[in-house]
Amino acid sequence: MHSVAVPTDPKPSDAGVTGASTPPIGRYLPVPVQVHEADPDAPEVARCLIALIATRWPATPAEHVGSSAVPGLAGKNIIDLLLAAEPADISAITQALLELGFQPQVPAAFPATRPMLWGAFRHGLTTYRVHVHIVPTDSPEVAAMRGFRDALRADPVLRRRYAALKRAIVESGPVDPVTFTKAKHDWIAATLAQLGLAGHPPRRLYQDDLSLDRSHRLAS
Repeated sequence: MHSVAVPTDPKPSDAGVTGASTPPIGRYLPVPVQVHEADPDAPEVARCLIALIATRWPATPAEHVGSSAVPGLAGKNIIDLLLAAEPADISAITQALLELGFQPQVPAAFPATRPMLWGAFRHGLTTYRVHVHIVPTDSPEVAAMRGFRDALRADPVLRRRYAALKRAIVESGPVDPVTFTKAKHDWIAATLAQLGLAGHPPRRLYQDDLSLDRSHRLAS
């Protein structure tokens, strides 16, 4: 099942091709969480976004992480990108992404030294929500994001368990992103610990809201 189209403003243009005054990334509109079957087009969409970002910041390639980077894994069908950057470059990278049309996350769940930007990108007939995590290269979060993705790709049992957890959370209907993230926390924390990827104290990956407990930041 493909990602559900969401309205955007300004309207993102197809596969990043824009007119002179239209940014390739449209406005992000948060919506309640629903769990969809994996979108087979997600890797291609991520490649288009990575190439787009490279037009403004070629020195540091982005990479596809999160559930949409794992073939066959059900999820929110958000395209999560990791951009591991030297701390001195983070401000300039943030500005480059803003010029593409990405917007700061509101409310901001991360500091300016580790920002997350979001936006909407149309590919074919589908509009995808996109999260770009700009993370210092020396942060253990980089290894955790990559390692969790790679473990899910390699282990079908882990994929099934994670998908079942997500479906159980939304069994009664869509939920808000903070509730969804909190409900996954303990399982993801235990999984990352088993993989040797949990920090001390653990860090919450892809944190959705400042209201989450800052002392236990560990979720996907």
